[in-house]
Amino acid sequence: MYCTSQDLTDRFGADELIQLTAESDGFGNFPDEINQIQVDRAIADATATIDSYLAARYPLPLAQVPPVLERYACDMTRYFLHDRSPLEEVTNRYKDAIRYLEKVAKGDISLGIDSQGQRPETMDGAEMQSGGSVFSRDDKSFI
Repeated sequence: MYCTSQDLTDRFGADELIQLTAESDGFGNFPDEINQIQVDRAIADATATIDSYLAARYPLPLAQVPPVLERYACDMTRYFLHDRSPLEEVTNRYKDAIRYLEKVAKGDISLGIDSQGQRPETMDGAEMQSGGSVFSRDDKSFI
């Protein structure tokens, strides 16, 4: 999974998730809690979609989920929860996620992890090495 129900709540708010997942009891009454089954199904759909793009380049499941994938997974899950008539913003964010994943699949964009799914070791700062001095005041060969 690239996102959790808590990630969705943090990004979009519990009220939106309740509204998207509410089912009437048949008498016009709606619950005031998130339907976790629907959220889990939408998360699974988003995860499967993301995996289909990543499978050719990265071993799955990823050992670490890059933050960019969490954000796109949330956007995709939200789109899947808006199954009847998603808002334009929701649709655009979903399309952005798909475009990003297409670029990752082609190799145009890297997730910032190696082929084993790990973040490569990086140095804390730049390191420069000199090849030595070509000219110096002590060098008498030019006189």
